Amino acid sequence: MYQSAVNLASRQSAVHQGLFTALDSNPGYGLVVCGHSLGGGVAAAFAILNSTPSSSFNHKDLDHAETAETIDTPFVTSVASGLPPGRPIHAYAYGPPALASPDLARYAQGLITSVVLNKDIVPCLSLGVLRDLKNIALTLHEEDKVAEEIIGRVSIPGITSQSS
Repeated sequence: MYQSAVNLASRQSAVHQGLFTALDSNPGYGLVVCGHSLGGGVAAAFAILNSTPSSSFNHKDLDHAETAETIDTPFVTSVASGLPPGRPIHAYAYGPPALASPDLARYAQGLITSVVLNKDIVPCLSLGVLRDLKNIALTLHEEDKVAEEIIGRVSIPGITSQSS
């Protein structure tokens, strides 16, 4: 996800060039990025890479300082992004995987809105959970007939279990 966001944010990418052109042609516009699942993680990482807190942004360096000073958003595009600086920026991530440490999540508060369905597994995955699932799968594979016994106990509507 991070590498994809870095590639999209590269000044040579078609996405970056398109965003620059659109923002440069429309001085009053901000940037909203969104994505679903892994794309939500990419959108969030992209927003982090291209933004700075508006409270620490020096609006006096802008050509349109009078417009920029009225911006009332927590984050704006950064000078380092290569995009027109000082524009409002926000990301919407739908069902994204875990992307940030607790410190980065606190920093990005107000920059990213995550929307998660209560039983969506993707946002709940972590390296620890994946490691546990791998260990369980290996154990079930190594234990003779345990997997078959567990599957035989599971009742799924519409599917009948065949016993041997």
